[in-house]
Amino acid sequence: MKTTTEKLIHRLNRIEGQIDAVRRAIAKGDADCLTQIRQVKAARSALKSFAEAYVEEYALACAKESHASPRLASKLREVVIAAFTL
Repeated sequence: MKTTTEKLIHRLNRIEGQIDAVRRAIAKGDADCLTQIRQVKAARSALKSFAEAYVEEYALACAKESHASPRLASKLREVVIAAFTL
């Protein structure tokens, strides 16, 4: 089973791959507009999901470190989700 850190790094690697694909297509002059827009949108969505997971993990680790109540941890999750759905 992968640790949270490994999962986050895996997400970053996938995002890097998506961005690199866009970079290569543009450099080759293969920039089919619609395809590139879809790839950029996918990379943006993946980065947003990564950021949400990273911030949630960091916030929960801080709460755990400070011996916060389980209720606070639950509320932190809600805040993170709300912040990234704006």
